[in-house]
Amino acid sequence: MYVCLCREVTEKQVLKTISGGANTVSALQEALGAGGQCGRCCDYLQGMLKTPAAGATVKEAGLSS
Repeated sequence: MYVCLCREVTEKQVLKTISGGANTVSALQEALGAGGQCGRCCDYLQGMLKTPAAGATVKEAGLSS
C-alpha cells in the first residue's frame, strides 16, 4: 500500500526504514522523501512511528535484518 502518493513510498519501505532506526517523521522524509511534497501523509507516518506493533509488522513482512 502506498503511504505517500506524491513520492510513491510504500508502507513496506516506511517499515523497513523505521526498523533501520528512523524514529521521526523528519528522518523518514530525509530517507524516503515521504511527506516532503504535499504533506498529507505526515500524520500517517507519525502514527506508524507510534505504533508498538510496527516492529512485529516488520518481522512478519520479512524486513528485519
